[in-house]
Amino acid sequence: MKLGELTRVWECSEKDPPDEDTTLIARIGSPATVGKVVEDRDRKGIYILTNYICIKPLDKNQLLPRYLYYAMQYVYNEGHWRRVGTPLSGGKAKIRVSDVKEVSVRRT
Repeated sequence: MKLGELTRVWECSEKDPPDEDTTLIARIGSPATVGKVVEDRDRKGIYILTNYICIKPLDKNQLLPRYLYYAMQYVYNEGHWRRVGTPLSGGKAKIRVSDVKEVSVRRT
């Protein structure tokens, strides 16, 4: 099963902002920071929402928002985004919404 089957994944924007059940990850950054999960307390410091990808469970009975947050931290810590990220000029990298949707998940 893919993450895109259990979640809504989109580029964050002012017109479609995240809510409290949404996990944010960095869409653009250095190869070491791309895909990094934004901690709840750091959300107020975000001014350019389009630099982030929003991920929200479609059904909280199948995937708890807090579990999604920790699962995305695990994906980041395992180096997944360094492997699938697209290099940009200036030593930066980006991930696409489609990259996030393709993350494999196991149901228990």
